[in-house]
Amino acid sequence: SELVFKGRYSSKAFYESGDYIYMEKNGVRYYFVAKVDIPATENTEYSPPNPDFWIADLCSKTLQGCRKRWGAQGSVIIGESRTKRKMILNKENREFIKNHALEDTPKECCGFLYSDEDTGLVKTKKARNIAKEKNISFSVDTLDYFKTSNLGQIKAIYHSHTNGNPDFSLKD
Repeated sequence: SELVFKGRYSSKAFYESGDYIYMEKNGVRYYFVAKVDIPATENTEYSPPNPDFWIADLCSKTLQGCRKRWGAQGSVIIGESRTKRKMILNKENREFIKNHALEDTPKECCGFLYSDEDTGLVKTKKARNIAKEKNISFSVDTLDYFKTSNLGQIKAIYHSHTNGNPDFSLKD
């Protein structure tokens, strides 16, 4: 089914399977997708993050949000996975990301590296940058995140710097 954004969660609302909502805590939005139809009720049993009814989004879409959620101790070393294995991109993936960055210039592009469920190969997929200031930052569209996660496991999120500076910014 198609994912439909329903805004901030309310226990008074009915949600259909595929509807997605957010809850906010300490200025960070946490997103959830309804797995099944959820009745409008004050019963907190149906509220996020109950995994019987909701799929939790695993990323807040900004590194600043990730830092708020996980702190410096939860961060991943740049260029390495949690298991300390480096991800090496093949030429096809590097060209895809480069061309995406050039297409979107002067705006920052963003997208995903994911492991294809059928082949196990790492593939690339563009995402929409929904940041307010696209020339200096990026924010991944939630719907693109969920659609890509249905194709396979998301391994990384990429983005471009359009100001010619290859170094990490303060937001990175």
